[in-house]
Amino acid sequence: MENYSKVVSEKEFLFTLLASREEICPLVISWKRQLNKYVIELEKYPSTLIKESNWDIYKDSAVALVEKLHLLGIFHSDITEENFVVNPETKVIKLIDFGLSCWIDEITEEQLTNTYMTKANSVSELLTVEVKEVEWLCEQS
Repeated sequence: MENYSKVVSEKEFLFTLLASREEICPLVISWKRQLNKYVIELEKYPSTLIKESNWDIYKDSAVALVEKLHLLGIFHSDITEENFVVNPETKVIKLIDFGLSCWIDEITEEQLTNTYMTKANSVSELLTVEVKEVEWLCEQS
């Protein structure tokens, strides 16, 4: 199976690389810098989107991925069903698309407004925003 390449910002490169090392997203095979962008080569993950009817099956794995990402200090900022892919053979899921990600300690009220909550009152709420989004996606199916 061939790998695939993607051009990303420096920020997305960093978050993708960190997530890749923790097996949260497809593996980063190689990268090179081109001006202010990076060309990253990712493993070709034999994946499909998770069907709405199957969200209950993958809920625990999805929550675990998001929690693992939070332990790295990363807030994904775009938790949607389209950003989870599943390997149809192994049933392992991965999180993709780190273009809107930020460090947890840099989360803005605007990012929270665009996600699950309108305003966070504590750090623990910040860390559970994306977990609640995964749970909400599961409830909608």
